[in-house]
Amino acid sequence: MIIFISMPFLVFSQTRQITGVVKNSRGEAVASASILEKGTTNGVSADENGRFKITVNNNAVLVISSAEFEATEIKVGNASSYDVVLQESSTMDAVVVTALGITRKERSLGYSTQEVKGENLTLTKEQNVIGSLSGKIAGVQVVGSSGASMGGTQKIKIRG
Repeated sequence: MIIFISMPFLVFSQTRQITGVVKNSRGEAVASASILEKGTTNGVSADENGRFKITVNNNAVLVISSAEFEATEIKVGNASSYDVVLQESSTMDAVVVTALGITRKERSLGYSTQEVKGENLTLTKEQNVIGSLSGKIAGVQVVGSSGASMGGTQKIKIRG
């Protein structure tokens, strides 16, 4: 009887909360970095200041990653707070978006591809990146409410 009563306490004592900050090599915060407990689907995203809070199992390994940075693994020890420094990746040339989550190299695609450069997104003086994609790519519609540029929701439709 005592074992069954103490069972929930044993389960809860095997997890703990970890906090931290994700920064780049220049000490700047990396917003929206992904923090994932390795081997599970347990994960969170860092806020705009690079701060995160995640509940993990004891002896967990955290995988921290973000676009343009090398993924970093951290073994969770006795500390409850971690400062993570991500190193910039030198291998990212372009991002290719395909249907159904299929990963392909741009050269191996059997259909038309288009490229939008960063300087082309600033020509329209939109207040957000999604709005500035409007009219730049064939078959792509940017749909949003009238206040979308001021924080409303916008959706990207690719060929319906």
